[in-house]
Amino acid sequence: MVKDSVAAHAREELGISDISATTLIMAALTSAEEFTARAAAPLFLILTILTAPSNMRIQAIASGLLLFLVFLGLIDARIGDAKLVKPTIRVRF
Repeated sequence: MVKDSVAAHAREELGISDISATTLIMAALTSAEEFTARAAAPLFLILTILTAPSNMRIQAIASGLLLFLVFLGLIDARIGDAKLVKPTIRVRF
C-alpha cells in the first residue's frame, strides 16, 4: 500500500476528492470570467467618454457608470445562481 500524505490530507482535512475536483475547476473558471468582466469597466468608460459630445461628457460618464453597475449586478446574480433583479438593484443603489 503506497501512502500519499498529500492526497490523504486533501481528502480528510479539506474535503477535496476526485469528485469535488471538477467543482474547483469550475470555481477557477468562474473567477476568471468575473475578473475579466470587472476589468472591462475602464474600457467601457473610455468608450463612453470618447463617443460622447464634449458638452454631454459628465452625463455620459454618470450614465455609463450606472449601466456598468447594472452589468456587475447581473454578473454577480449569475455567479451566485440568484434571481437577476434583486442583486442588480442592490448593486446599483
